[in-house]
Amino acid sequence: MSQLSNIEKKAGRLIVGRLPGTNLPEEFRTSFKTGGLGGITLFRENCQGLEQIANLISEIYEVSEYSPVISVDQEGGAVQRFDRAIGSIPSAMVYAACPDRELIQSIFKRSCQQLKLLGVNILLAPVLDVLTNPVNPIVSTRSYGSIPGIVERNGSEMIRIIKEAGLVPVGKHFPGH
Repeated sequence: MSQLSNIEKKAGRLIVGRLPGTNLPEEFRTSFKTGGLGGITLFRENCQGLEQIANLISEIYEVSEYSPVISVDQEGGAVQRFDRAIGSIPSAMVYAACPDRELIQSIFKRSCQQLKLLGVNILLAPVLDVLTNPVNPIVSTRSYGSIPGIVERNGSEMIRIIKEAGLVPVGKHFPGH
């Protein structure tokens, strides 16, 4: 295993990769150990179930030179990466339309807490796109709606929930889809 220079380690901490499967390949293990890789974004193909994803994340922490960035795109609805491990959550559109704010917020709070317990520290959510085209196949139900104030209110609530769970929220998409 070759040693990295300080500048290479500093640059490596900024690099977040993507795994090709459900295990940590040796080249990723080496990059984490030497400080050449700062984190990973996990996707659906990385998660077979609760025990497997928990073990994978734990292994990343164990081998990492630094505390790694572990991010996931678990926003709900059509975009759920860990539904095989922690269950599914409603879309942003359902969140915005639900009249029982406490109920819908509790569902998302529980999901965020589960992600935190697994070792995730960054949640790639909420979607902050305003739905300007109702037939947009990318935004669709991922948006809180077509009225900017409603998107802002619901997005702010979601950001608060994510932060309270100890995760870093990453609002998206800018300037929008």
